[in-house]
Amino acid sequence: MTRLTGFIAFAIIVTTTIVMILRAQPDPLPEPHASCLQLHRDNPRHTLGPLGRTDLLFEQGDSSVTERDNGDGERIVTHMRPAARSAGESLDLVCYRDGDGAELRLEP
Repeated sequence: MTRLTGFIAFAIIVTTTIVMILRAQPDPLPEPHASCLQLHRDNPRHTLGPLGRTDLLFEQGDSSVTERDNGDGERIVTHMRPAARSAGESLDLVCYRDGDGAELRLEP
């Protein structure tokens, strides 16, 4: 009986640990914001400065995808903040997608 009780207690501890680890993982960055962030990281002219390779957290409430003024494509604003508050200030990354949605670029 004590072996069964010990096994059940161990199983509960392992299950609880796995659930806590999975819940601690950040949500994946949704498209097109993930592509915009990668475009900024890959382009040497539009570096993220000191935040270039640090862990960044996506702020969904401050991010947006809107139609451009001329109606030709979308303007994507991706608001990111460093995971560690001491790493720096939050920033907005801006990308543009053309009318057919195929090309993502930095300049309008």
